[in-house]
Amino acid sequence: MSPLAQGQIVQAEVCDPQGGNRKLRPLVIVTATSEITAQEPLVAVAVTSRFREPLEDDEVLLPWYPAGNVRTKLRKPCVAKCSWLCQLAVTDVVGQRGIVPREQMQEIIARVKTLP
Repeated sequence: MSPLAQGQIVQAEVCDPQGGNRKLRPLVIVTATSEITAQEPLVAVAVTSRFREPLEDDEVLLPWYPAGNVRTKLRKPCVAKCSWLCQLAVTDVVGQRGIVPREQMQEIIARVKTLP
């Protein structure tokens, strides 16, 4: 596995926003790359395919393509759910997918910062 970085889409076992239904989910790392260490937890937001148009204020649409040949490697419409924050250890990451493009990553970070 390559070193983890901000904007990377990874897989880890986390709970839903209500604290239940623990399962393997895709997540976008929001912790700055320079702050990711094996000793400290990192913060990520969940990626979900369950959303409606128009998007909620805490959702950022991510690039996707059915064949998965986009930077995110996503194969269906998904959003980064910025209010669904997950704290996890580096060792909790069990897989790596793609990368969120800069424009969407800046939007994710900005929305996370506006959360109460």
